[in-house]
Amino acid sequence: MHTEPVNFLDVTGITGISVPSYEKDRMGFFGSSFSFLVGTVCGIYIAQNYNVPNITKLAKEWLSDAKQVEETYRKPDKKDKE
Repeated sequence: MHTEPVNFLDVTGITGISVPSYEKDRMGFFGSSFSFLVGTVCGIYIAQNYNVPNITKLAKEWLSDAKQVEETYRKPDKKDKE
């Protein structure tokens, strides 16, 4: 029987389950990167089956719009006034 208190580490990820520290050492590569692998698989599934916007294209459009607004409403230079 184990009489010493067990130190639980919070390796919850998605499940919300705490695992004893001595169990965490035995979980290996897959156990330590489980959340990363689940996130990657879910991301791939969503990207293939749903109409996900292209973030790079959206960012370039927003940057272009911001530059246009800045140029439109920019104060004139002091050299232009003289």
